Amino acid sequence: MSVTLLDRRAAHLQTRVLRCLAFGLLTTTLALAGCPKGPPDLDEPGAAITAPKSAQELLDRHIAASGGAEALRKLEARTVEARVVYRAEEGCEEGDPDCVWEDEIGQLVVSKTADARMVLRKVLGDDVIEWGFDGENGWRLDVNSQVLVLEEPASKPRLREDALLHWYFDVDRRAPVLLGSRESEDGRQLDGMLWFAGSADWLGIEMWFDRATGLLYEEIERDTENGEDLRRVYSDYREVDGVLVPWLTESVYLVDGLTVDRTEVHVHTVSHRPVAPEKFAMPWTPSPIHGSR
Repeated sequence: MSVTLLDRRAAHLQTRVLRCLAFGLLTTTLALAGCPKGPPDLDEPGAAITAPKSAQELLDRHIAASGGAEALRKLEARTVEARVVYRAEEGCEEGDPDCVWEDEIGQLVVSKTADARMVLRKVLGDDVIEWGFDGENGWRLDVNSQVLVLEEPASKPRLREDALLHWYFDVDRRAPVLLGSRESEDGRQLDGMLWFAGSADWLGIEMWFDRATGLLYEEIERDTENGEDLRRVYSDYREVDGVLVPWLTESVYLVDGLTVDRTEVHVHTVSHRPVAPEKFAMPWTPSPIHGSR
């Protein structure tokens, strides 16, 4: 049986695309008492932005830069429509059936809610795949074949994190750890923290914020056991309903330092209109399959 493009990418697509949306494109608020203090006005004489002293301070800066807690708290749902570009694999010759030798372009629509429900629909060529989480159960559906895969119960913490619109809630439970500061390849001063989702199979994600703007700039997920890194860079922030949303996400998947996969998510539209509850309901098929992430 030949291996299709969908089969080759399925193992990493959900993590790569869903997490970049969960932490970037669909970012919203943190429930804080009082008003968070943002970065100082650089136009003031002598003003300077110093390194944060805690992960909470770093989060407060991002909240303020994104539009402020009051504006962000008003968002109960978000739907993003985007174009996804899978770049050709490096070193892959034209016509090679075992790798991606030319760019592939797909479409993506994802909706999330404040109470951690999510539905995502991805179209790539003739393949149509849906993922969802109704708050308790996760599922993946091949629309063409009507094969429904139910996610294992152990994956619920990670699924809920993917689905959570308000990813700043329950910060104490996630116990973010301040990582310090570093400089990006393009000379930005970045301040980082390690973020957790309460899942035993997830070692955490490095989140790096641009000190000058306070906005999330880069995420890194490391699998040291297998020598794998997944890096995402967010840019082109635009205002939607009074809050800033990144319009471009660039992802690079590396194995032992070598680039295996490059993906770009280009946003078309962002809406904060309510989403009908039935949109998140698990599809029904005669014989669902139990799987794992």
